Amino acid sequence: MEFFDAWDHFLFAADNLTASQLYRYDLIDVSRQSLQLISNVFYAQLVSAYQKKDMDSFKAGSISLLELLRDMDTLLGTDTHFLLGHWLEDAKAWGTNDAEKVLYEYNARNQLTLWGPSGNIVDYASKQWAGLMSGYYYPRWKLFVEELLEQWNSTFDQNKFNEDVFNQAEQPFTFARNAYPNITTGDQIDVARLLHAKYRPATYENTFFFKHLHNVTKSVQSVHRSWNRAFSGSMTNNYILQ
Repeated sequence: MEFFDAWDHFLFAADNLTASQLYRYDLIDVSRQSLQLISNVFYAQLVSAYQKKDMDSFKAGSISLLELLRDMDTLLGTDTHFLLGHWLEDAKAWGTNDAEKVLYEYNARNQLTLWGPSGNIVDYASKQWAGLMSGYYYPRWKLFVEELLEQWNSTFDQNKFNEDVFNQAEQPFTFARNAYPNITTGDQIDVARLLHAKYRPATYENTFFFKHLHNVTKSVQSVHRSWNRAFSGSMTNNYILQ
């Protein structure tokens, strides 16, 4: 819980440090980490609801988790250090012709995601960047939720999901050529304040959860074997729910 207290203090200092770019960077990084931790609440709700076959709770947990991903993308988009667009544009800039630019963009996308043509080391170099959250991690989690709903009254087919998420979300992202912003959108302090007001109450409502987060995570992992395709290497690494 001390980490969330730090989040509070960072925002309390905003009026005195508005002009500091170092402060603004740290504010986004602390806010990002806070949202990452809070995502575990919604994931745990999703897990529990699936086990109990509680459709209303499952939908609430999945909606909250997917919304948090979109909000994190918005947050990260306020700071130039967290933009996927920079990474891709820098990679393409090394190309001397169109073919090289295509290849270098593919390599840049693949390194952050599959790390190999067939997902050889999935998420080994994962990043929490604007563009990746909305364009890569969000579609993976959305597909997972959709397939759980499709298989609600049967045994979850892990192999089918592995194949579907690779073919529908992961591999297509590496070959895509769509551009992502390489300039920021919104003000770091304003967006951080909005998301703090929106998500900080979840930490008060789930005090026990956060005090025992490490044990909860270990328990979930021991019961639900993970295949380590989360939306970030440092965020929730559990998909399997059976």
